Amino acid sequence: MELAPVVHVLAWFSLALVVLATVVPIGARQFSISTMNTESIFLFGLMGLLFVVAYPDNRRVIAIFCILAAAASESLLLIFPNRHLRVERLIIKLLGATVGLLAGGILMRILH
Repeated sequence: MELAPVVHVLAWFSLALVVLATVVPIGARQFSISTMNTESIFLFGLMGLLFVVAYPDNRRVIAIFCILAAAASESLLLIFPNRHLRVERLIIKLLGATVGLLAGGILMRILH
């Protein structure tokens, strides 16, 4: 079985999870991994890793995409009246995406 289509779907699903985690109020979530920082690092790290594995030939574009997704997810909070943009959260999201991108790059080097 070819894994590429599965990884593509998982990568885009991880982006959907990021958007969902951004727009759903914290009190309405059924579960949380731990703190918001841990959740952000995990989600953005997973997204970065999956996109690098799904699109290994476009690492620069994927890096820019994941960084923009982190910035956009925090900027999206400006739409909601009870949520506020915080630079600290943006930095955490960027850190998670960067760790995921690096982990994906290392994984791809090991596999090839």
